[in-house]
Amino acid sequence: MAREIEKKWLVSAALVNYSDFKRKSDKITEIEQGYIPHQGVQLKPVCLAFPGFLNIPIDNDIYKEILAEICDMKGGFPKDLTTRYRIKSTNGKSSNVFTIKGNKSKDGLSRDEIEFSISEDVIKGIRKLNLDAVVKTRMNIPCGKHTLEVDFYKQPVFAFISVETEFQTQEEIKSFDLPGWLAVLKPIDVTPLQTFKNIALLSNPSKANSEFARLMKENQK
Repeated sequence: MAREIEKKWLVSAALVNYSDFKRKSDKITEIEQGYIPHQGVQLKPVCLAFPGFLNIPIDNDIYKEILAEICDMKGGFPKDLTTRYRIKSTNGKSSNVFTIKGNKSKDGLSRDEIEFSISEDVIKGIRKLNLDAVVKTRMNIPCGKHTLEVDFYKQPVFAFISVETEFQTQEEIKSFDLPGWLAVLKPIDVTPLQTFKNIALLSNPSKANSEFARLMKENQK
């Protein structure tokens, strides 16, 4: 199991030239992602019953083992557990990924993450749940030994784009600087703010836009 360490910034969409970002990118991916409600179940036996937990047709025992691993962290579901599916398309090639995250650190910089591929049959099962989804274009832009993941949102529509980058260690964060061409756009660090997590963007987009407007005013003082 991996420990995800990342930071996230927002930039006003009004300041962004899409073509400039596109020229800097080395990969562009179309993404649809949604979140499957887990009903806050805390019982470990239910953790092991992965197909019933998600109400989607997953039969492979490896999925039970994966979920059991994250449940074993604290004997039950972490309170901040999220279960996400993602459909990605790059250069005409598609892939389906399921991600389980939880146990976020107090500073919002890291959390446990388990990610694995899922089949088209599983996606069909998820579709039957009629879940809302975030639809976005992601540009990967090289930044030294790191990669900036820049998201342009199509659905819901926001007044900002987001920029994320992952780190191997907490120490790397201290020596990391955004490139000058991005820094001049005055990105706002929203790493610890729950309002701008993807699951929150989907559930309350108007709140995210309002909070971003407030942060922009503070950033201009």
